[in-house]
Amino acid sequence: MAAAMAEGPMPGPLDTDAPSDREKVCERLCDKIRSTQLATGKRKPTSRERRIQKLLQDANNILDRAVHCFYGKPLTRQDDAMPSEHARLQESMRQLTNQHTKECQDLLGVVSALLTVGEEDIQSEESLAAGVHFVMNQLSLKAAVHRHGNQAEGAASKEMLQMHHREVYRPVRQSHLTREERHSAVEAIMTVKEKMKGTVIEKLKGRLCADGRKQRGTLEKGEAASPTVHLDSIMITTTVDAMEGRDVAVADLPGAFLSVNMDEAGEDAVHMVLRGQVAELMVTTAPEIYRDYIEYDRSGKAILYVRLQRALYGLLKSALL
Repeated sequence: MAAAMAEGPMPGPLDTDAPSDREKVCERLCDKIRSTQLATGKRKPTSRERRIQKLLQDANNILDRAVHCFYGKPLTRQDDAMPSEHARLQESMRQLTNQHTKECQDLLGVVSALLTVGEEDIQSEESLAAGVHFVMNQLSLKAAVHRHGNQAEGAASKEMLQMHHREVYRPVRQSHLTREERHSAVEAIMTVKEKMKGTVIEKLKGRLCADGRKQRGTLEKGEAASPTVHLDSIMITTTVDAMEGRDVAVADLPGAFLSVNMDEAGEDAVHMVLRGQVAELMVTTAPEIYRDYIEYDRSGKAILYVRLQRALYGLLKSALL
């Protein structure tokens, strides 16, 4: 009775003619009891609940595969066909981007320009696809090799060679690391970007970065902040430059983050793990240094642990250093 009252007031006493209300309360109570039993493991899920759980799991797997198709460590993927919806979206993105690039070249004299326009209507699927393309315009190493073959491996090898020449990290033996150090080691992520010139791929550029998500929760918010110029400031200064006809120069510092020595900055040691093809590429860059540090897991995948000496892209504190 107390449990039933917790569901809210019932119309009239229990011995009155209100069977529907009592049945509804009892049904809600039974649902709560069943959900509690399921959550605590006191009963097995029904066939319907198992089907729902499987659908949710399949949806999460599809989402993970879609994300890792562009970013992060590649997942083990089956040799199945690309979903038709994904293929149509990808083709739409490609056509819109090529058209956008060509018109920018013909009308504005620049390779590409991305403008935002305040519209009252809801954004169309085509404009959304174009925006997504500009954000997700890079491939994982696995996807790039599948699409471009040796050319993608060459771009990744060039990036690894820069890591070696800049002394971004030094190899360490897995057996010399504590269990906590191995667990906190950030994952290395290799991406390959297609650099476009008009509608033609001019070159491929590899980019190695660290997956800094493991560092979340270990730093204060102020320590992990990334101070960057405000977009309004950029728009105001560029408008003034255009109105007054000022000369504007753009400078690019190759590997700017890599110029910071983490040891000299007094930072704690950060370890990173390179896996699979990324580890093998690092070995081919300087085999006399890295070959002795390569190990293999149970599935035969290469593993290489390194200690970071430079502020690599992706670390939470790189921008501050």
